[in-house]
Amino acid sequence: MTFVKRLRGLIVTASLVFSIVVSVKGRGEDLGVVRRGDSVVLRSLADLDLEGQVLTLQRSSDLESWAELGRFRSRLEPYALGFLPDSQDAFFRLITRRLLSSDDWANQLLLPRDSLIARADGSGGLGAAPFVKFTIELQEPERVFFQDSSKYPFHFTFIRERLAGYENLDFNTFEALALRAEGQALVLGSVILAPDPSIAELAIQFSGQEPFDVGDVVQWFHTVAGRLSVRGDSWRFFYMPTFEQRDVTFANETVFREQGVVVDTPARWTSEPVCYAEGWALGRLVFVPAAEIDAAYGDGRLQSRDVLVTETVPAEIPIVAGVISLQPTTPNSHVAILARSFNVPFVFASGTGLQAQIDEWNGDEVLLTVSNTQEGCALGIQNVNGLLSDEEREQILATKAPPAIEIHAKREAGQLWFSTDELGREHVGLVGGKAANFGVLRRSIPENSPESLAFSFDLWDAFMNQSEVTELTLQEWIQEQLSSHRGFPIDIASLRGTLASIRDRIKNRAHFDPATQALIIEALRGFEPGAKIRFRSSTNVEDSEQFVGAGLYDSFSGCLRDDLDADLTGPSHCDSSKSKERGVFRAIRKVYASFYNENAYLERLRHGIDEDRVAMGVLVHHSFPDERELANGVATLEIRKHPGEEDSISATLVTQWGADSVTNPDTEFLPEVVLISGGAMVLESRSSLVPLDETVLNWDGEYRALMELLLRAAQEYESTFQTKSRLLLDFEYKKMAAIGLVVKQIRAIPQPPQVPPPTIESRVTKF
Repeated sequence: MTFVKRLRGLIVTASLVFSIVVSVKGRGEDLGVVRRGDSVVLRSLADLDLEGQVLTLQRSSDLESWAELGRFRSRLEPYALGFLPDSQDAFFRLITRRLLSSDDWANQLLLPRDSLIARADGSGGLGAAPFVKFTIELQEPERVFFQDSSKYPFHFTFIRERLAGYENLDFNTFEALALRAEGQALVLGSVILAPDPSIAELAIQFSGQEPFDVGDVVQWFHTVAGRLSVRGDSWRFFYMPTFEQRDVTFANETVFREQGVVVDTPARWTSEPVCYAEGWALGRLVFVPAAEIDAAYGDGRLQSRDVLVTETVPAEIPIVAGVISLQPTTPNSHVAILARSFNVPFVFASGTGLQAQIDEWNGDEVLLTVSNTQEGCALGIQNVNGLLSDEEREQILATKAPPAIEIHAKREAGQLWFSTDELGREHVGLVGGKAANFGVLRRSIPENSPESLAFSFDLWDAFMNQSEVTELTLQEWIQEQLSSHRGFPIDIASLRGTLASIRDRIKNRAHFDPATQALIIEALRGFEPGAKIRFRSSTNVEDSEQFVGAGLYDSFSGCLRDDLDADLTGPSHCDSSKSKERGVFRAIRKVYASFYNENAYLERLRHGIDEDRVAMGVLVHHSFPDERELANGVATLEIRKHPGEEDSISATLVTQWGADSVTNPDTEFLPEVVLISGGAMVLESRSSLVPLDETVLNWDGEYRALMELLLRAAQEYESTFQTKSRLLLDFEYKKMAAIGLVVKQIRAIPQPPQVPPPTIESRVTKF
């Protein structure tokens, strides 16, 4: 090791392959240097009192002209220089000066306490993850600019104000240089720390409007990781792709792993259980992989009285006693809404200890309790295996028997369709709950809800009363097929085959007669023939104050021009990628067939609903194409009335980027959750599909605009139920290109009476 002697105002070199001169201006001290292999590493300066100082590393080939290689704040940890040219006449120096207000960036991040990091706002959840933004100029690819992310929450502003040559940068040029692969000159990204400071983990993200080359991402990852100075050897680094990088990343996960890059999602940092639906369940604990749930329910491995445990929750699950997920999902998914409606507990069980306990008890009878408290989600699992007699078990389960549902019975409308502008709650028995509720949106927010119509139950009756090959009408044939499938629980395997046969006949063998087809075409004349039209289920046994029925039935798109072109050959006029025609009659038949979906029929059985009193209507409006969908979400709005005082209003807005569905989510990617109460707005957790300096909707203007729309719709809905002291509503919304915010559904969330859990003497495990 060679040390540079202390000199004033002079530069002296030592006889090394890379000669280094280090002087500390204003201190009169020279600092030691060591060499390792092909890299020159400056000795850690952590033991020196350099708080309030900026350290600048410079390089020269002639000891006269100096170029800046890196700038650091307060301390320089080991910093590899192996990327520099292997030249005999390379000289380096390190100088310091006083820290200025403009020193709001550095080329090295000191973790976990660097002041450049934007800290949590106290809201908790994944929104509490500390982060710092960075930029790489590809003309100098080994230098990473970490910005003060509290002062500069956006890359664009930082680059304009702090990076040389970009003073006059406009936003369109910025997007071209930074967010697209072709002609890229800048790499943008974030370093994210785990929300729990006791977890020594961080993630690196890269921002772009399109996928980047895998090899480039690997190189950028290692470059950024090499500029992160962490204390201790236990830190784990992950690559967590943003939405645009997601598909290509997970498709090449093996390539990343071989290059030393571990891919993951923010779900690994959800450290507390999450209650999606409160309640309790007594049943056998049964683990079934998500991909096998449907098959397991059909062959009896999973039954209606079981508590389902699965690694992730798919868009649809059968009716069971309770649901435990080992990965988080979205709080307003169809499964979560259904669980709340059915009084079925649904919880995300977090933590390796709890998940290990659940695995150990697989197959045992347990009492599951799920409730929200001021401290958070309270999850209790009690192993009661062998503690109950058959009689005791039946007595306990009888207390949870579903309440009777009062429905608006099907009745004749005298016409095949209505404009939804004229619909209200009194029309549920004519067009179904979803279509009737849509009238609330059309009256209250007509500019932010699509023009639409509803086909009445008269169209359903006309379709069902057609004669089949036999003398039976379609409805009579269906009743005959289902005559042996009554009561609940039921033989699922046998029922499943019958329902599949019924759906097939409705979709593929039954048809509208020519006169009815002409009436349907006439009703749809106001729609653009070459644009997709959405046909949505609307029964009188869903979207009521007692029963939601979310996800029980299906919606489909159809193309009017496909039915007007006088032929049966494709491709579809509305989508050339579809080789066959996809007309509107086909779409309506498929909606009708979903009336006999398995869960839909089971729910009617479970609640003892007379099949003769129910029917399927159809809500119709233009489709919302995925490629134009900028965001989608679900909101829960609660209004509580207090005599003599102002109403208290609160809302939870769950929003996801693009067309990645919130109601049928990919559970690997968490949505954004915004809480609103008393006018205050809190970002509870961030979407894992957008960079950490952004929100899914524009903050906070679009969220406040959305809240205003929801309140206007709620007031219209509330006018029908003025005597209620509490109104709890569920909304679905989208943000569409060139249109903006659109609200596409409103319904009440049932509030079934809470039955307290039984007391069974044994050990209780609480988390």
